[in-house]
Amino acid sequence: MNNVILWISTKITVIVCIGILTFLCSCRSDTEDNLVIIDPELSSQKVDAFSLIDELQYINLERAKSSFLAHIEHGYVTEQYFILRSIGKNSIYVYHLDGSLNYKISPSGPGPTEYSECTSFAYDPYENEIDIYDRSLSKILFY
Repeated sequence: MNNVILWISTKITVIVCIGILTFLCSCRSDTEDNLVIIDPELSSQKVDAFSLIDELQYINLERAKSSFLAHIEHGYVTEQYFILRSIGKNSIYVYHLDGSLNYKISPSGPGPTEYSECTSFAYDPYENEIDIYDRSLSKILFY
């Protein structure tokens, strides 16, 4: 008899929980009415980019044979530096925010702190380091 009562109370509890979950999932939030979604492929709206920008600065990067960037492929901006990679270059360039070159990371070879191909790179703000992935050597180097 106790097993039947336990089975019925468990079943009622499960049904009540499913009912509450169904009710909560079907409720709409009032904040969704204020949400604006713009699909660029379907929208005819145009947004003036300058209405989104408070200030715009152009910074000339130092130009030298060792630091010439034709087209920037990938980059990061930190509180102190621009970290950039040019298309077709295997080097990573680190510039001060005033545009002067701080240093350049270049491939040297297969040594433990060297790389031969910069497949991709990332800046880790928590460790304040540049991580370079070398696909040909199957390793990640940390600078």
